Amino acid sequence: MPEDLWTVESEHREGGVLKTLKFIRALEERDWDRFNYYARRIRRLVGPLLDALDIHETALASLSSYHPTDPLLPNLRGLHIDLIKPLKSPWIPILLNSTVTGVSIYAQTERPNELPALLSAVAHRCADLRHLEFKISFEMGVDMPPVYDLALRELICAFQHLETFSIPGSLTATPDMIRHLGSLPGLRDCGIISIPSNLAMLDIQSLFAARHDLFPTLQYFHFEVPSLDMAADVIESLQRPYLKHMAMAIESGDTEPSSSLARLTGLFLHPCRASSLTVLYLRGPQVDGTADAFRDAFRSLFPLQALQTLIIHFPCASELDDDWLAEAATAWPHLESLEIWHGAVPKMTLAGLIPLIRHCPGLHDLSIQVIAKPFDRDLLKDGTCNKNIRYLDLKGSPIEAPVEVFQCLLQMFPYWKRLSRGATFHSVREDRAWEKVRSLLAESVESEEDEW
Repeated sequence: MPEDLWTVESEHREGGVLKTLKFIRALEERDWDRFNYYARRIRRLVGPLLDALDIHETALASLSSYHPTDPLLPNLRGLHIDLIKPLKSPWIPILLNSTVTGVSIYAQTERPNELPALLSAVAHRCADLRHLEFKISFEMGVDMPPVYDLALRELICAFQHLETFSIPGSLTATPDMIRHLGSLPGLRDCGIISIPSNLAMLDIQSLFAARHDLFPTLQYFHFEVPSLDMAADVIESLQRPYLKHMAMAIESGDTEPSSSLARLTGLFLHPCRASSLTVLYLRGPQVDGTADAFRDAFRSLFPLQALQTLIIHFPCASELDDDWLAEAATAWPHLESLEIWHGAVPKMTLAGLIPLIRHCPGLHDLSIQVIAKPFDRDLLKDGTCNKNIRYLDLKGSPIEAPVEVFQCLLQMFPYWKRLSRGATFHSVREDRAWEKVRSLLAESVESEEDEW
């Protein structure tokens, strides 16, 4: 807009300078000529839109009321914004209109009571929304008010054409909300929903069962449940041949039996999952059982022949050993990313990673806990190595003989550039040993750059 219409005033405040855009005269029709010419071309608007520049409420009111029936950006399709405090951006509603098919909003707030108005604006102004992603982080000690839960539920149930959908996991989905999502004909990506703890097996079947033609096109599903058995009930009901990506978090506060874990992982033997699932994320509680029971339970995942990404966050994963890892490497030749975290002393060793190098040529992301001790380097005398991995995450791995460990790692991963940092090592001595490995790695990288 013309420069004689507006100005930016600066005000020094504690913590920085607040800049505010103000109009210095009334809007005129000619002010819109240049704006409208470019506004028609904008299809996608992307933040971050932080607190660096505020808009004075009188300027905002002028923009909103001058052409109240005309969208500010008439051909906008996607709105992707990152807010520190939604109240600092009250102009968002004037950007929303019926042409918008994708909305992604990330926000931090200390006053969650003011969010429902923003959610309501999305629900009422974007009738043809296809893609919705809404993430909120609250200040510590701030409770999410019930009105926010209600606004989110109304928002979700307002749309009939959703294809991708993600909301904060802190929202517990009601049966009506799950039923609505399941009835959407084009929903491909559903996450994250927290399933109520009071649902019986029959209720779960009625909400997820494939024979009821629910979630007909689902490919990506992220959910949270209170127990392993409920997670198994959901998976058993949801038999969809197109499912590619599944993430589940089990939030049990009690120790669960290994039989429940075995039932859960055994469900992946079903052909509809074994041939299509490429990404699997499992996070769960303490499980009571033997080491053999845990290894057998996770062996049930081996039929997932298309698997490319596996993330396991279970305390009992500490019992997985080199033999299990060797079988896994053979079972998943397409593996690209592997993360196993448990926070205990591992059974796997550094030499146990060799089968991954031999059988998983596409592996490029590795985060795992091992006993980092040297192995006979003749095991790799044929030159077998992984040339994809640049970053290794070995946090929580006990170590001995750091110089020899570094040499083994460099033989396995010749293009390795960075090693994870963290305070999860088992002793000060081991922490210093890993610092020695990092120092040797830094020297190696610097020497290689000098050669170039």
